[in-house]
Amino acid sequence: MIRLTEIRLPLDHTPDALRDAVLARLGIGEAALRGFTVFRRAVDARRKAAIVLTYTIDVEAEDEAELLVPASAIPPAGAPAHRYWHRSLRHLCRPHPRPGRAAPADPRTRQGGA
Repeated sequence: MIRLTEIRLPLDHTPDALRDAVLARLGIGEAALRGFTVFRRAVDARRKAAIVLTYTIDVEAEDEAELLVPASAIPPAGAPAHRYWHRSLRHLCRPHPRPGRAAPADPRTRQGGA
């Protein structure tokens, strides 16, 4: 069984649209799909003009092992966002002093903290 998350469809979608969305997400034909079950259905009404239903679907398909991506094929996550900041913003990344201890030295003034 494969669990698909974040399948978003309009509020007034047809029942066949859910099946088509599952097939499109997996990239398989209709013959390879054994069946699916709706695990969770949520209403996303953050935008009144575009209310959508978000589904979590449990899918049974032929050759499920071929559909799954091995963890070694997923690239590692990048460095934290603060590493890509411009050096002029580096002073914002300094750790906060702990209570009862001196603040870290300010590299711009070469003086210790209070």
